[in-house]
Amino acid sequence: FNGALIQGLNEKNWSCDDKSSELVSEFRRFVLSRYGLENLQRTRDFLNITIISRSDVQVFKNVDELISTSITSLQNTFVIKVELEYVPMDEQIKIFQHSDLIIGAHGQEMAQIMWAPSGSTVIEIFPDNKQNFTFRRLSALLGLRYFEYRPQQQQQQ
Repeated sequence: FNGALIQGLNEKNWSCDDKSSELVSEFRRFVLSRYGLENLQRTRDFLNITIISRSDVQVFKNVDELISTSITSLQNTFVIKVELEYVPMDEQIKIFQHSDLIIGAHGQEMAQIMWAPSGSTVIEIFPDNKQNFTFRRLSALLGLRYFEYRPQQQQQQ
């Protein structure tokens, strides 16, 4: 659904207002009801970490090590690495509805944060110095905590 709704969030003069929040909420409710997922109950037994993997961008050189370390050092943690292009839409929604922490490289796959529950955390990784506010703003509309990470900036310090 990388259309006007998502693209408009990166406009220079965009402002987060009640109408924008209402439109996003209405769209979210509509899609969830079409898939019959509007009343999906979430379990809080585990910290659910979702790592969006992409075949076209390698931002994580050690993603498998990160997953292994997370599982062994954090109790009650479930980590999933997902390549969304191979997952049906209803399954994508279910994955993100259960996500407490979402980590992924900037790109259209990050639009799936739309399905994350309010209060979840999003870490968007930018592989370059590109400025883009789309998912920061979408996070604000959805009540998600948002952080960006730029590996090149970390290496320069």
